[in-house]
Amino acid sequence: MEGEADQIAPGREPTDMAASPALSLIKKAQPTRQGRKIGWLVTDGVDDAQVHMLRKEVEKEGAAIAVIAPKAAGARLYRSGKAA
Repeated sequence: MEGEADQIAPGREPTDMAASPALSLIKKAQPTRQGRKIGWLVTDGVDDAQVHMLRKEVEKEGAAIAVIAPKAAGARLYRSGKAA
């Protein structure tokens, strides 16, 4: 019929395979934050001290922090009013 897909038969039946340890990202991951990027969800009114403490601790461990806010300009901090 016009506008409908044809029934397509697979060339062969799908084969279930065991998971490959060599391809597992989770099993190969190092237990460290170094080189990682951590996303932090914030909104207006987040405490300045928490922002600065978390950023300092994350950067001390060699990771980067990405602030995810409801607006492109970031979230307004509670005390200073600056964007996070």
